[in-house]
Amino acid sequence: ECSGAVLGAGEDRLPPEAAVHALSALAKPLNALVRDPAGASGRPGRTVHAALSALAAACRQLLRHLDTSPGDIAGALPVARLVMLAGSSLSPLLGTFCTVTEGSSPEARELADVALGLLLLLVAAAERSILAVPELCAESTLGETQYDIRGTMRAPGGEDHCACVALMRLCEQGAPLLGRVLAARPDLPAALCRSVARLASLEDHGPHPRGPGVLPKSRRILARVACAVALHAVSEGGEGGAAAGRCLHALVAGPLASAAALDGAVARVERLRGLCGAAYDMAAFPERVHGWFFEAGENLENTTRVVALMVNECVWGYKNCQVDPEEIIQWGRLRGGIVTFFEACLRNNDAPPIIMDGLVLLANTESEAITHHFNVLRTPHSPIFTDHIIGEEMLPAGAFLQVLASRLAAGHAADTADAAARCWEAVPALRRCADAFAEAAATAPHLPDSASFRDPRPTLLEAWYLAAHALARLQAKHVAARVPLPHPAAADDLTSISGCLVVRLLLHRRLARQHHGVGWGCAPGGACFDGPHTLAVMDFLGAVLAAGPAAADRMGA
Repeated sequence: ECSGAVLGAGEDRLPPEAAVHALSALAKPLNALVRDPAGASGRPGRTVHAALSALAAACRQLLRHLDTSPGDIAGALPVARLVMLAGSSLSPLLGTFCTVTEGSSPEARELADVALGLLLLLVAAAERSILAVPELCAESTLGETQYDIRGTMRAPGGEDHCACVALMRLCEQGAPLLGRVLAARPDLPAALCRSVARLASLEDHGPHPRGPGVLPKSRRILARVACAVALHAVSEGGEGGAAAGRCLHALVAGPLASAAALDGAVARVERLRGLCGAAYDMAAFPERVHGWFFEAGENLENTTRVVALMVNECVWGYKNCQVDPEEIIQWGRLRGGIVTFFEACLRNNDAPPIIMDGLVLLANTESEAITHHFNVLRTPHSPIFTDHIIGEEMLPAGAFLQVLASRLAAGHAADTADAAARCWEAVPALRRCADAFAEAAATAPHLPDSASFRDPRPTLLEAWYLAAHALARLQAKHVAARVPLPHPAAADDLTSISGCLVVRLLLHRRLARQHHGVGWGCAPGGACFDGPHTLAVMDFLGAVLAAGPAAADRMGA
């Protein structure tokens, strides 16, 4: 039915939305129908052949419509979105047929040829759709199209371009699929890099601009795809690999250069916005690319300068929070960008010293700002400790400690000794954060939450005890394997500090009748214990006690 409806529309008309939508909805059973190319025969093979042929026809109809009616965005957008969704959903099936070899059955080879033709058409349609049907910058038509696909787009200001997502899903199918595409399209890395640059210009100067830096998510998805395709081309070598390497270098160097250029006479709000965008851009690259930022030479020099600029601007915000509201908003966005970039750099790489030093400085500065607010300002009002800046609705306090906690948790889950050893680099960094954290977490005054204030200590405590719990589990893993512990003194100090702080926090609590007649400005009680941080504390205590008497002794030392 779907195939007949699409093919019956002819080459000069767009396919019916309902038929393309049905193809997307049937992707899961189609993927299950042929999990192995050897089974692509008989009725299952004919069914898959009809589905692939119908989607290929829809791609050709879309491409022809974009050529003959380039101004008809309203007509092309719904169909383009549905075609890309169908391509995304069928990507596992296309990846399966890219593994077909000359020794496979004739039916499998025939289906593989059809799948390769569809794959090239999908890539071409995605390229054209990204630039000719700019969902990022055109008015959304989701409320007008008959088949509104939930989840295909976010709220205004955060849309996902379905073509970018389709390319990402296809790229995730691995080397066989990328090899087939690059064999037919050696110019693809350069074309994708040009599309990334075009989307960047459309964000500020498109037909319906919503402000700089507002709609970058899909561009970053496309940049990640362009990097993956270029990296595969480089690994293949040859003239195409060399050209892809040059494109890749230009793509990666762009965010570094734009961020470094902000270190000058630029308005602070623009500098904060630009650094935030650069941080998210660099975080979007594949993990292999993140290692290039810290290679000795020009890359390391530029990265060091940019990281220092980001960290200094973030430190400035904690110490100068009584500023313009727009600056505070952009500062909060930069804080999130730094966390995202640092997490990406540490995910599968060694910990660069500049990243660890930056995390320590930012974590200590945040703790000192919390201490200053509770011990000096003592007011239930703050321009930064609110739900909209540093709060659970955005990025809570303790986010920098959480990066270290994730690093330690990755060490416990690591399969190799080398991967686990790399994660121990977070232990000395966490020890350098301990004193400022303990002072902030143990501040005695209780300030009530309000519309203009949110107590940052619960989330700070949660992040710390998640890290302490991860460290306790990592220690237990090494002890069980009879492997010497790296940084034993720092690890023992952290266990002791964490255990003693639990007691100190409990002693801060007061009975309700003891608050009678005491104003909020000096009321004792410390941080509230109602929240997930209490569960983190319990997990930490459980892990230490389960490790045996020696671990419990370290906690009480």
